[in-house]
Amino acid sequence: MKLAFALIIFVLATASVPAAVAHDDVAMTLGAEVVSVPVGPYAYCLEDPSGALSFERVTAPPAAKSFIRNERSVPAWGFTRSAFWLRFSFVADANAPRDWVLELSYPLMDFIELYVPDERGSYRRIDAGYRYPFSQRGNGHPLFVFSLSVKPGARGTAYLRLAGGDRIEAPLTLWRADAFHDKTINEQYVLGMYYGLMLVIVIFNLIMFISVRDRAYLRYVFFIVAIGFYQLTQDGLAYKFLPAGITPFNHYIIASIAAIEVFAILFTQSYLNTATMVPRLHRALFVVLMVPVCIFAASFVLDYTTSIQLIVITTLISIGLALFVGVRVLLANYRPARFFMAAWGFTLTGAAISSLKNLGVLPANFFTIYSLHIGTAIELIILTIGLGDRITILRREKDAAQAEKLDAQRIMVESLMQSHRELEDAFRELARTEERYRRLVEDSSDIIFTLDNAGTVLSINRAIERHFSVSPDMVIGMHFQTLLFRGGGPTDSNRFVIEKLEQFLRDRETAQFKAEFRSPIVSEPKEMLVQLESLDFSGREEIRGTASPITEDTLLSALVEDRQTYRIGNYLLAAEDVSHRITRNLRRYEDQHTTTMLRVALREMIINAIEHGNLGISYDEKTRAITEGAYFEFVSARQADPRFRDRTVTIEYHITSDGCRYTVTDEGDGFDHRARMSVSVAELNSRREIHGRGILMATSFFDAISYNETGNAVTLVKRFRGGRP
Repeated sequence: MKLAFALIIFVLATASVPAAVAHDDVAMTLGAEVVSVPVGPYAYCLEDPSGALSFERVTAPPAAKSFIRNERSVPAWGFTRSAFWLRFSFVADANAPRDWVLELSYPLMDFIELYVPDERGSYRRIDAGYRYPFSQRGNGHPLFVFSLSVKPGARGTAYLRLAGGDRIEAPLTLWRADAFHDKTINEQYVLGMYYGLMLVIVIFNLIMFISVRDRAYLRYVFFIVAIGFYQLTQDGLAYKFLPAGITPFNHYIIASIAAIEVFAILFTQSYLNTATMVPRLHRALFVVLMVPVCIFAASFVLDYTTSIQLIVITTLISIGLALFVGVRVLLANYRPARFFMAAWGFTLTGAAISSLKNLGVLPANFFTIYSLHIGTAIELIILTIGLGDRITILRREKDAAQAEKLDAQRIMVESLMQSHRELEDAFRELARTEERYRRLVEDSSDIIFTLDNAGTVLSINRAIERHFSVSPDMVIGMHFQTLLFRGGGPTDSNRFVIEKLEQFLRDRETAQFKAEFRSPIVSEPKEMLVQLESLDFSGREEIRGTASPITEDTLLSALVEDRQTYRIGNYLLAAEDVSHRITRNLRRYEDQHTTTMLRVALREMIINAIEHGNLGISYDEKTRAITEGAYFEFVSARQADPRFRDRTVTIEYHITSDGCRYTVTDEGDGFDHRARMSVSVAELNSRREIHGRGILMATSFFDAISYNETGNAVTLVKRFRGGRP
């Protein structure tokens, strides 16, 4: 049975249909001058909450007398689970044309039952609706239309039953057939221009995205496509091209509204640069963005009525938030916000006019019928212009930044040239006073030396004799590293100093660090403060360095108690620096040798906390890295790993006249400390292990060492002269 434009032959005669104008209904008059008649003012309505009333029951008492005349231009009941019956009557005068078309211009009505009188005086039922295959309509019209053949002078009464999960409304119009044909052609022109404009804007913005790679264009394209799909559903066109039954609820409207919300929010974020302009609202937009996605997913479980009501509520929230963001950015004098607010203004105005037309407040004409189409079309044009203007602004800002950068570079070059000239003057002055400087160097108590770029000692003053009992001639030609005390293992002072030296050679910036030296003759190490700087002697680059004895703290004798806590990151150089800091006051109670050994032991425990605790480096991994000569590279990779990079090591200590107590705590998973502490030096030597001696070293120099149960915190105790810390 054909549903859309199904031919329903009315041969209505006064004698053949006795109930033609029953129930004293006000009937519409059909005549030669009538182009169209809105059915609403002539409709009588009956609500069926159970949805169980049959045609036979509503046409017989008492239901037939329960119909209430509609007082609105368009009968509408919103979202409801009830079914509704409409009854309307008509009278054709003697000059009335025979061909008429009944149009229901709401394409989302799920179930429609039309009952019209036939030639035999009974009623014939026609089924239609959104839930039926589009192919049953037969004529391809996107709306629900029915062709009527009315005999001049005839009278009749028709019944219409409406039901479904969407909103229930009945924008019914009875058209003269030729007028309806003209109206359909005009609609096709208008909709063709509207969707053609959308297609042009989509193609233009896709080209712009490919050209400038600004994701705002791509998000805008998806936003336009979502609006277009929504309008296709509202115009009844989407159902013509998409198969029914593709989703459990058989409606595409939820998907289209959710897509509009998602891409509108994404476009708002990009277009208004909310991450910079309004960071908090930027995060709020992300939260709101997830709501329609969740509702769309839930719509496969929830019934359609609940789903569409939820999506409509979230749409109002999203629009309100987007407008609020637009106002905030506009008040910040961000120019693209002007286009944004103007575009949304036209869309909301069009939606308001369309709603007022549907409520009967405004008359139905070309402007009110297509107000939403006009509003969204203007919105798309304004936003496209705004995107172009935004690119112009970004280019201007880029050009200004480039110009500023060039000015800064010019100033920097001039400054460097000036510095270069000043440096040349200084070198000339240095040459004139070289002899005087040499005498000052030789008489200095600090060791003053020069190195080449490879680290070989080129010259050194006689202070080396006073500190290490060796002549300058013995040291000249030796590599700087050979003067360092070798404590053994990959984390001794030698390796830290090497890293400092390599960093200095890369950056050529003055470096200062503490290092332990030993004489080729005397094996006892001596800690000194080293400073390196790069100098250019008439185009010949050399490294000038000093090694100064570390002087005693003048307030050290006044120390009574020292208690502090440090928290450091996962850097081995930090372990070296903090070990110096936390042991400097031990000289109050211990000699230099003991203080140095305690510091070395503490440094090893801190390095263990960094390597094996926070960075999770196993014994085998460290052995392999050392063997391959890539130890520091391996540690750097672990330091950058997101799993470990934010971990810290906490060092707490307490020094009194009785002794000292140090606690080192890492944020790792701990280890089997009992098994490790049971290993002897002999075992390590027999296995030829190249590291892993930190705990044994600490045990040798501290009086007591203990771990917590987990193994990520160690406490070390040293007693002074038999005291108890």
